[in-house]
Amino acid sequence: MSIDSATRGGITINTSRRIHYKVRVPPGVSVSLEGSNGDLTATGIGGTFTASTSNGRITADTTNGTVTLTLPATAGADLSARVTNGAISHENLDLSISESSRRRLDGRLGAGDPPIRLATTNRAIRIIGAR
Repeated sequence: MSIDSATRGGITINTSRRIHYKVRVPPGVSVSLEGSNGDLTATGIGGTFTASTSNGRITADTTNGTVTLTLPATAGADLSARVTNGAISHENLDLSISESSRRRLDGRLGAGDPPIRLATTNRAIRIIGAR
């Protein structure tokens, strides 16, 4: 299933749009979200979940899944990652670590700024800088 709400053609001046979708999927179904200039929120995802956006926030609530975040290697953010039963790894990032243990990672990417919070219960968190 695919839902597309992109504007096609025409000129718009001083106009804004807000679109809110609520979609339910069966347990275990893979979900992929893409957006621009807006927030994406997903809860209760049981299958593979991927999301990307520009100029927006991504919020996802999963319990027993591996969390993999890929972002530009030069990105700036204040990073916080937590696992209960798992591990945290990172690669190809300009990361200044303020606290690090098997279950916890806090640090600053580049110049910092927007907060990134990652958490999972029974899996791992991977943070990868794309080159």
